[in-house]
Amino acid sequence: MSRPRDLGLWLSLGTLAAITLACFLGPALLPDDAGQQALSERLRPPFWSPDALAGSPLGTDAFGRDMLSRTLEGGRVSLEVGFGAATGAVLIGTLLGVLAGFWGGWLDKLVMALADVWLAFPFLVIQFFLMSFTVLLYNITQVTFRQRITPPRLLGRMNASVRFVVWGVMPIAALLAGALGTWIGVVPTLWIAAVGELLAGLFVITGPFWSMRELPEAHAEHTQAGEESR
Repeated sequence: MSRPRDLGLWLSLGTLAAITLACFLGPALLPDDAGQQALSERLRPPFWSPDALAGSPLGTDAFGRDMLSRTLEGGRVSLEVGFGAATGAVLIGTLLGVLAGFWGGWLDKLVMALADVWLAFPFLVIQFFLMSFTVLLYNITQVTFRQRITPPRLLGRMNASVRFVVWGVMPIAALLAGALGTWIGVVPTLWIAAVGELLAGLFVITGPFWSMRELPEAHAEHTQAGEESR
């Protein structure tokens, strides 16, 4: 007697097989072309709406194209790309593994180094995304605060001071990192840099920004200058 988890497994496999068959066979069976436009039938709702269009169970997009046809066509392309990439990776990986195991030496080391880079690549992409997002968010927030609380006559001096503090320490940091790398090694220096970057965020984490719901009031001189400019 099959257990409930076996039933769930077969249901999952059946659903996956049905979706795969629909993606491969659907575009050939559906009457509408995925790229065919009908501007008179644009943005029609799905089948459960009274205004649904006959023959378009999922409705139409902004150009009047059938959403079901486009979904199945997009699924077919995604499956072809996915299967192709997976098959190519298996073939290339098997070939490189056989050659590395047979020849050994520098080829084995090269293949292992490439494998390490390939395994680390997704984490690098996630890291770059998070870093870019947080830097963008921080820059927007801190520039807004600076412009808000600084009088107009001091904006140039303030921006120059911030640039000097932020960018001016980079040459000093480069020299210090080179000296530490030579003295204690590269890996300990990288750990020191990582801890330093984390500690740099304490000013923001422990600051009053999290509880603020409105921007601080502008400086009196700033407000007066804005009223005179009107």
